Amino acid sequence: MSVTASQILVRGAKQNNLKSLDLDLSPGEITVFTGLSGSGKTTLLFDVIHAEGQRKYVETFSPYVRQFLDTLPRPEVDGVFNIRPSISVEQKNTIRNSRSTVGTMTELCDYFKVWFPQVAELFDPSSGKRIVFESPETLAKGLLGKKTKELVYVGFIVEKPKSLGQKPFLNHLIKTGYGRILTSDGYQRIEDCQDSIKLGKEVFVVVDRLTTRPSNRNRLVEAITTATGGGFGCGQARDSEGCLIAHLHEGLRSPEDGRIFAQPSPSMFSFNSPIGACSQCKGFGRVIEINPELVVPDSNLSIREGAIRPFNGKVYGHCQNDLLENARMIGLRDDLPWSALSEEEKTFVWEGDPNYSEGNGKWYGINKFFKWLEKKTYKMHVRVFLSKYRGYFTCPSCSGDRLKNESLLWQWRKFTLPQLYRLPVDELYALIEKVPLSGNPKSDVSLQGIKTRLEYLQMVGLGYLSLDRASNTLSGGETQRVNLTACLGASLTDTLFALDEPTIGLHDQDIGKLIQILRSLADAGNYVCVVEHDEQVIRAADKIIELGPSAGAHGGEIIFDGTVARMLRSTRSLTGKWLNNNPSRNKGDLKDITNPKVSKYLRIKKASRHNLRNFSQSIPLGQFVCIAGVSGSGKSTLLNEIIHDG
Repeated sequence: MSVTASQILVRGAKQNNLKSLDLDLSPGEITVFTGLSGSGKTTLLFDVIHAEGQRKYVETFSPYVRQFLDTLPRPEVDGVFNIRPSISVEQKNTIRNSRSTVGTMTELCDYFKVWFPQVAELFDPSSGKRIVFESPETLAKGLLGKKTKELVYVGFIVEKPKSLGQKPFLNHLIKTGYGRILTSDGYQRIEDCQDSIKLGKEVFVVVDRLTTRPSNRNRLVEAITTATGGGFGCGQARDSEGCLIAHLHEGLRSPEDGRIFAQPSPSMFSFNSPIGACSQCKGFGRVIEINPELVVPDSNLSIREGAIRPFNGKVYGHCQNDLLENARMIGLRDDLPWSALSEEEKTFVWEGDPNYSEGNGKWYGINKFFKWLEKKTYKMHVRVFLSKYRGYFTCPSCSGDRLKNESLLWQWRKFTLPQLYRLPVDELYALIEKVPLSGNPKSDVSLQGIKTRLEYLQMVGLGYLSLDRASNTLSGGETQRVNLTACLGASLTDTLFALDEPTIGLHDQDIGKLIQILRSLADAGNYVCVVEHDEQVIRAADKIIELGPSAGAHGGEIIFDGTVARMLRSTRSLTGKWLNNNPSRNKGDLKDITNPKVSKYLRIKKASRHNLRNFSQSIPLGQFVCIAGVSGSGKSTLLNEIIHDG
């Protein structure tokens, strides 16, 4: 039998319940592994084919690198020939890194941090006006545009040192090459006014005087360069009366307060870089602080009854005694519920006595108590104790934007980069799609990468997600589809993709979009292998491999290997028989079930989390309740984070 050289050949697979199976996989095809549960589908695809592909790929690295890589055990198989590097895309979320977001998973953040500095504009925090990068050429162009016939005096401000007399200071200016300054009597030559004037704290030193004619362009550029050099980056242009015409400065500098701004760079817009990350939260967007609700969990208790939970114990019980003693001295009502205390009394408990100093017997406050504990975090029991009262809070410095304030001064169409990340993918794509290519390869390549990846996210039905959505909050199905778009965006070819039931949790209307992604991967010359039971995916496959005939020891055999059309005519294929007579189409077989009367309900009122907004519902207890909806509608959020976590 002639065999194409690019086919993957599996011979004699005996892993688990597999009975010495042989099969061939071709590039550019979607191959679906189906069959009864326990028949050996997952074993064949993941424990044999994927494991061997990963093992062979890892062996290409040096022994030093291999010690840092996780590898799957060698499968029980006679041989797997022409195996390709394998990528497993499973429907589970194992991401624990709180830095990871949808944007980092899809590499969109990498493209944005390259593109954004090319198109963004800097706005002065003092005035809100746009700041442009200035050079002597652009400054000269601005002065030439004023078209004045009067002389323009270009110079800089210099501050006279207090330790230097007036005459030595003026002599120093003469030796440096400057011959004219601005005095109260107007512009004068330095040699003529050394003894007749009295200088102020600052002196305007003239570099050149000239008319702003196009013929003087080069001379004006040279004068501006000298002026900004002598003024440490700042110069001035004045008229013949000494009135200011324009501030002259090179680079990015505020005309209001002279603040200097750095040139934008990709690392400046990355929260994973120390250059761009917020210095307080280190780019996480959240900080760990003491949670007042954990310190005072029950506001109906009084201080005397133990409202301050950290003080309820033998270890720090003396702090409770210190608080009660000081409460008695200042008249704090320690017998009232915490909720009934005035704000002034609560502030005293938290912040302590303003006159407190170590050893004077005054109340130090809850905050100082925890700060004292934080100095002892080298002790394990102290770290455990603090963890009971800490929580995550939005960073007060960057307000959750993750970037330094300097990075947030740059805007594109009135959007900062974090604001773009917060937009749903659908809205962001509609905004970016209309941006034309500029002809600059650096910005055009990144812009094209952004458009492509956003389009992929829309194709798999994830247009409702935002790029700043934390990866560890995604459902298993969302994680799998995000990973698929990352694979598509990487334009991988000649690679084996192994997927484990990617339609679990997907609504019927979203399965078609998933099939488009699988087809795109196959069309790129990849081997797309899917363990699946869904009818739509099975019918869209180029090849079906069905295992059976039963589960466990009675399975592990290939009972069908071929196209969908052949499977529908096969007498051995259970899947073919099911597709020919799908019971889900015969709704007459469904029986109405009369539920007994329900007296108890789980009531949810105005719950908000992720995309859930003021969700209210009553769920009957003691009943089989199904939560359904399209992907991303909030099913997992409702079940896991609202109902389960409560």
